[in-house]
Amino acid sequence: MHRILVAVIVVVLGTGAAKGQFRHGGGMTESAPDHCAMIPLSLKLALTAPGPSPETYEDESPGPYEKKSPMLAGVLSIALPGAGQYYAKSYWAAAGFFAAEAFLWIAYAVKTGEADKKTEEFQRFADDHFSVVRYARWIENNATYYSLTNVSGMYDLTKGSAPWEQIDWGRLNEVEAQIGLVAGSGFSHRLPVRPEQQYFELIGKYPQFGGGWDDAGSFGPADVVSDRVSAKFLAYRQMRGDANSLYNFATGTSFIIVANHVLGALHAAWSTSRWNRSIEATVHLKRISFLSESVEYVPYVSVRLLL
Repeated sequence: MHRILVAVIVVVLGTGAAKGQFRHGGGMTESAPDHCAMIPLSLKLALTAPGPSPETYEDESPGPYEKKSPMLAGVLSIALPGAGQYYAKSYWAAAGFFAAEAFLWIAYAVKTGEADKKTEEFQRFADDHFSVVRYARWIENNATYYSLTNVSGMYDLTKGSAPWEQIDWGRLNEVEAQIGLVAGSGFSHRLPVRPEQQYFELIGKYPQFGGGWDDAGSFGPADVVSDRVSAKFLAYRQMRGDANSLYNFATGTSFIIVANHVLGALHAAWSTSRWNRSIEATVHLKRISFLSESVEYVPYVSVRLLL
């Protein structure tokens, strides 16, 4: 018996509003789905022979077009904004998210470095011009104003060389608490131990510590309530404010960095889903049997563009 080789190429353009039917040899009919616009391309190579054909034809099917994982894209962009977009072949978006990430980290590093320098600067200024021993002596000198009879034991000049080493911090806080019980004294806080962050904050924030600055001069109990502090107190307050502003900027930048990761992950997942919906291709062999006992193995290449 003779074998007949038939090659037929059929190109059909269809839309999602109409159903098309394609008839191939042997009376078989297929319908185009109506849920999307598509361009199906079928390449038919029919080998017709009496009796069974070799089964090896079926093993040559490459399978469906590989889709991308939206979850993987999201994970990639959570780790590094732009990576998920690159995976989804959205290259401009990848460049945008990555550039934003780089810029934000540079801004964070620069502002944090500037804030650290400002912090070191105002802490040196405090150690040079504020003395906790001077502050304790100011309390002793104004004890009668606050009706205190015993304020001794707050410091010992024989201990250490730095003022904060000569202070009995527990005793100092006890006396501060007693003054705080006096109505209208203005003593609302207890000085933390140096070098705690709160120590450096309070001495330039609340007037009750104004007597500890070396330019306090005639600073008295009435000045505590009226907030009439010395020039160095005010200069120190400004220095701390500048440092805090830089830290706040860096903190805000860190929040934007987190947002860039989250938005990047969502965008990457969406871009990947859009990629998966935009194109689908399949290649397969189709085995067709006829009543005449002949068999056809038809390779199909189908490309669908979903618009």
